[in-house]
Amino acid sequence: MALSELASIITALDAHPVSGQSSADRGLNLDRSLHDNLLQNKLIHDLDQHLALENRVTPEGLSQQARLMLMNDVRLKPLQPAQDTPNPFSPFLEKIPLNPAIANKLTVMRDTQPKLFDRSLFVALVSAYVGLKIGMDEARLIKLTAAALLRDIGMLHIHPDLLATDHVMSDIERRHLYLHPVTAWMILKNYPEYDQEILEGVLQHHETLDGRGYPRGLQTDALGLFGQIIGLAEVVASIDMVADPVYGRTRLETILIFNSNKFHENLTQHLRVFYQQNGENSASISTDETSVKEKISRIYTLFTAWDDALEKIGGNHAVGKFINDRVQWLRRLVNEAGLTPERIAQQVGSTNEAPGTRLKAHVFLDETLWQVQHLVRDLRRRWPALNQENTNVGFREVMIWIQAVEQDS
Repeated sequence: MALSELASIITALDAHPVSGQSSADRGLNLDRSLHDNLLQNKLIHDLDQHLALENRVTPEGLSQQARLMLMNDVRLKPLQPAQDTPNPFSPFLEKIPLNPAIANKLTVMRDTQPKLFDRSLFVALVSAYVGLKIGMDEARLIKLTAAALLRDIGMLHIHPDLLATDHVMSDIERRHLYLHPVTAWMILKNYPEYDQEILEGVLQHHETLDGRGYPRGLQTDALGLFGQIIGLAEVVASIDMVADPVYGRTRLETILIFNSNKFHENLTQHLRVFYQQNGENSASISTDETSVKEKISRIYTLFTAWDDALEKIGGNHAVGKFINDRVQWLRRLVNEAGLTPERIAQQVGSTNEAPGTRLKAHVFLDETLWQVQHLVRDLRRRWPALNQENTNVGFREVMIWIQAVEQDS
């Protein structure tokens, strides 16, 4: 209905309800009253199949938009074809299966949520690139591109207000967000154009090899290749390289280090092209010694608070073990990077003449703090009881630590 206020939408077929009453003939303009009337009846075919949208998304149009994106998005600069050479991704986009009902949904996304649409196309391009690098044949590359492009159509069923950058999601809202791969899978499985491999790629694009993804917590061999590739492309899409390309590339490299247990190295190696440094200096981050010390102090305060909580909980508490595994893993990464309170004076002193190294230290610490905050969100998703008052000693100590993390953020 939001799109109907921007463009003409008409009924392309006669819309007949099962009851045989209140039908809508072909050629009617869709407005609020007609929409509500049709939804009150169970139609013989889904409503999406009855609508014709003005300037609907087509495979050819996707190919044209991809060429513009390759030219204009700084993140995709490594993938740009040489001048006067064909777009290497056009064959996959132009042959992508687009059922009319799904084309309608993409059109709604493009015209009402353009950022979501652009991100979908971006992820499709990066996924296709990785697929090319590992030697996929054209048939599978077309399916991979389709799965990457369509993976987020379930987001159309989440209220846009919840996705606003300034909106802080409640735990219930976040659990609803985590279901969007299931929603997309449920939509696509109704159309024969989308086979099992495409459906699995859509359903699994937020799963990870370590079993900490969603919606099903799959791991290792249970996770298909399409889901792994699309998940990696999502990582690249999450990085802002416009405001400060150097910081963005450094952050991407750092994120991949922190997520080395989530993706196969034979896939992540192909993302190096996106973060190779060129000797520039970052323009958006202060790399002074005080800031480094402050971040390290915050991180180790949270680590120490967890150590104290674990002593009271004991090693057999399921939630405690889950947290401890993650905290010890983060502590190991920080220690290996030499970013400890004991070594920081020497570390900062040795990097005063190396801005790139100082920048990496800041980004590494920022990512560590983000990982701790993400751990808390993961806990609240996996153990809903943590969102309620609980007298259990283990849960109580975990909640005290969670509150410390949330206050720090």
